[in-house]
Amino acid sequence: MKLLTHEMKQYNYDCSAEDWKEFINKMDNREVVKIDEEMFYYWLEVLPPIYMNERHDIEIDGVIFNKPCSFGFCEGMDYVVDFWDNGKGNPKFCKKSNRINIRG
Repeated sequence: MKLLTHEMKQYNYDCSAEDWKEFINKMDNREVVKIDEEMFYYWLEVLPPIYMNERHDIEIDGVIFNKPCSFGFCEGMDYVVDFWDNGKGNPKFCKKSNRINIRG
């Protein structure tokens, strides 16, 4: 079980076009994605978040964790992407949920 480890590839905001495409594909496939702080804030600021500071069930390697999430991102009536961190100085993560944004 991999869960969330420092061995995961981290995607940076200033990554190559190929890495950006890989990041989006992983996110679209509902994989947990490790991101840097700039990427975290990019998604926070690109559109108003649909929620801030809520707990949500996140499935990681078949195990469901009720995680405190920093914010949720979504364009219209689509699936919400949850973003969270593990404390100051630690990695940040995101994962597309199975929840539809009904506020869309």
